[in-house]
Amino acid sequence: MKKRIPFYERTADCDIRYRGPLSYRYLRIAGWLCLMVAQLAFILNLAQMVNPKLNYSATMSILKGISNLSVPLFLIANFSEILTSQNKYKPMLIRYATLMLGTALLFIYFYEHIFGGIYTAYIGGDMEMKFEQFAPTILTSGYLSFNIFLDLFLCSVFIFFLDYTPTKVFTGKKIIIFRLFALLPVAYEVTSTVLKIEASIEKVLLIPYIYPFLTTKPPLSFLAFVILGLIMMGRKRKYIRHGHTMEEYHEFLKTNSNSLSFSIRMAIVFTVTAIVDLILSIFLSFVLASSNGITEEAMFKAATIVSRCGLGGSVNFVLLAPVLLLYSYNKKHKTALVDNGLPLLGIVGCALVIIEGLYRVVIMIPNMAVTNPALMNQMMETL
Repeated sequence: MKKRIPFYERTADCDIRYRGPLSYRYLRIAGWLCLMVAQLAFILNLAQMVNPKLNYSATMSILKGISNLSVPLFLIANFSEILTSQNKYKPMLIRYATLMLGTALLFIYFYEHIFGGIYTAYIGGDMEMKFEQFAPTILTSGYLSFNIFLDLFLCSVFIFFLDYTPTKVFTGKKIIIFRLFALLPVAYEVTSTVLKIEASIEKVLLIPYIYPFLTTKPPLSFLAFVILGLIMMGRKRKYIRHGHTMEEYHEFLKTNSNSLSFSIRMAIVFTVTAIVDLILSIFLSFVLASSNGITEEAMFKAATIVSRCGLGGSVNFVLLAPVLLLYSYNKKHKTALVDNGLPLLGIVGCALVIIEGLYRVVIMIPNMAVTNPALMNQMMETL
């Protein structure tokens, strides 16, 4: 029987042949497609509110499950950049910070200028005061979270503080202080999750300007990526402790062996996360329902509350487990042109879905005024 080689003794000379066919690029393309599906789900939900006779509940459940895969796909692809960056975090952090702030400013511009201008011109009155009245009706979850670049930025910042070795200020024993800064993105995630839970159970009403700064991941999914980050750092420290240098570690990261090992660990963490999330969501639903007697109606209400809090949103992670075994973080492409243009293509694709969807919803309104004037008058009174 062939002797198993410890990972810290792996080199290019004794590497395995297998390398997953999927690269970060394919995962990002899949992530953008899932994000477009999320916009379609939003449009269908809007269409249902405009015309209650429409029923897309089953379709929206499927679309929501698919759309929830967008953020983990982007974050997995992000690990490829982290593991091959060789401590060059600055370009990555600048890129995600720029995209995050750009998305936030674009939303504020649309809300304040476009939506606000249309509202004032056609309806009149104080838009902010009216928002408090119709927001609970329009926002079924109590909030909007869409800025995936915020999640990518926070994940990158977490790994940066966990992995990067500064050459100034935080040197020597002060490195501990630098490592503790990794708690900042964790605190942000916790705060965002609490705000979303409070909004979902209607304890607070979040103003629209907060929406771009809410994280989009289900609560347990962030924990999964924290665990992956800790696993990555633990393997690095163990490798260095066995007498290797950082240069040797960076060469080790290029091996197919470590790529497959990391993919297997991701698949395991994602599967466990999905199982725990499912058990937790079912348990909390029973707990909430039992306070008023476990009936079908009580269970439905409890499950709705649990779902709005983000629990159960990681269950579909189990679908990614087999895909991860085909993923290789160190698989590269010859040209970066596609990678550089992908965010722009993705944003344009999402915008086209929203624009076409809104167009379809708007042209429904005149027809409703003829076929159901009572409902139309009720909608206008709400606005």
